[in-house]
Amino acid sequence: MISPLFGQQFLWSTELESDVPHIPLEKVTEEVLKYYDHYEFYYDGAGYSKDKFLETILNYGDKSEGWKQFTDRIQAIKKVTVFAIRDNLGRGSVILVAAISEKNVNMVVFSNYYENDPILTVPFEREKFSNWFGSLLE
Repeated sequence: MISPLFGQQFLWSTELESDVPHIPLEKVTEEVLKYYDHYEFYYDGAGYSKDKFLETILNYGDKSEGWKQFTDRIQAIKKVTVFAIRDNLGRGSVILVAAISEKNVNMVVFSNYYENDPILTVPFEREKFSNWFGSLLE
C-alpha cells in the first residue's frame, strides 16, 4: 500500500487485499503492544480528520503519481484499516502504526530515540496504553 512510495519496510496490514502480511483487526492491539514492550518511547499522532491529514501531506509531498495514488487510497478507506511500517532514520528503527477510518487518521510512532514530547513506554502504563490504543480502532 505505502511501502513503495516511501521505501520503508511494510510490516503488516488489516487490509485483506494487500501484498503484506495480514493481521485481523481484533489482533492489532496485541501486535502493537509488542512494539510498546520493545521501544522506550511512543509519540501520539492521533486525532487527524482524514481531510486535514490529506491536506497536510499534500502540502509536504510532491505532486507525483505515487503521492496521488497514496492519497486516493487513503481517501477510499471506509472501514477501519490499520497498518505498520518500519523505518530507520539513521538513529535506529522506528515503527509507525496508522489507523484510518472513514473520517479519521490516527497514528502512533514507537522509537528508542528521544525527540520532542515523547511518552515513556513503562510497564505500569501498559494497560492504559492498550485501552487508549483500542479506542482508536473503534
